[in-house]
Amino acid sequence: MRREMIWLGALLSAVVIGFGLLRSRPPAQAATPPLAQQEVAVTEGLPDLVITEVYWDAPYIRVNYRNDGGWDTPQEKDFLVKIRSGEREFEGNSHYRFPVPKHHREVSTGGYTIGLVGLQEGMQAEVTATIDWEGRVRESDETNNQLTRRIRLSGPTRVTRPPSAKQR
Repeated sequence: MRREMIWLGALLSAVVIGFGLLRSRPPAQAATPPLAQQEVAVTEGLPDLVITEVYWDAPYIRVNYRNDGGWDTPQEKDFLVKIRSGEREFEGNSHYRFPVPKHHREVSTGGYTIGLVGLQEGMQAEVTATIDWEGRVRESDETNNQLTRRIRLSGPTRVTRPPSAKQR
């Protein structure tokens, strides 16, 4: 009888402990959204800097850019625009950084002298512009920050410049 009492006591203790553990479990959490939905939430509202044009505006090369993403009010971030032709490049002037423009507002850089990338007036060359090459601005799309154009560096007239671009 004593053996049965010990066994019954052990069984009762196990039931009580098990019941206590069941009751102390945290409530079930909501299911985690799919990864694609999580990424949208992270990038929603971020700026998306894009180069819209690279052109000759004698005696300079100019670059138009805009913010195709969010943030109508620019944050504290600023950036540089790098230009390259062949093996020569100019990374921009760290004392002359550009602010993130308002949503869908197209603006123009100051002029880059053609000698910075080893070009001379009268030449025709491929020029590549890269916006925010340092990665200072967190963007919704980091894959569209570059544009290459073939431009003729001659004459006093602009080759291509959209009328909506405002020079800085």
